[in-house]
Amino acid sequence: MSTLQLERKRKSLKRMAAIYAVIAGALGGISAIYLHFSYGVSSPFMVFLFAPALVLGALPALLMSFSNGRMPSATTRRLWNSAVATLSVGFLVRAIINISGRYTSYDTIYWIFAGILLLGAILWQAKINTAVRKRMQTAV
Repeated sequence: MSTLQLERKRKSLKRMAAIYAVIAGALGGISAIYLHFSYGVSSPFMVFLFAPALVLGALPALLMSFSNGRMPSATTRRLWNSAVATLSVGFLVRAIINISGRYTSYDTIYWIFAGILLLGAILWQAKINTAVRKRMQTAV
């Protein structure tokens, strides 16, 4: 990988990490504002509303920006971003359900879809990595 390509990859991943950090900060801010005005009624899902964007978004993007490996494909990034968004919405829905005093399995669909999207991103990237390895072996 050339130096220019590596710098573009790092810049793109650092930008992605910054966007995720801003999203995590906004979700954390929403959570903090709610907890301030909630009269003591809260949910662990509301408290940790920022966690999916931070743990599954900002941290992996930041760690990948320091590696010299390949950039994940656009499809992989889109699937991964969709999974993080779905999981964040699932956290919010679960928090609203818990705060309202009800317990239902309505939010289960968010966990399932987030898992499917995460698995899809991982499998898609594995497929691409396998194809790249085969091409490199046949080129040698």
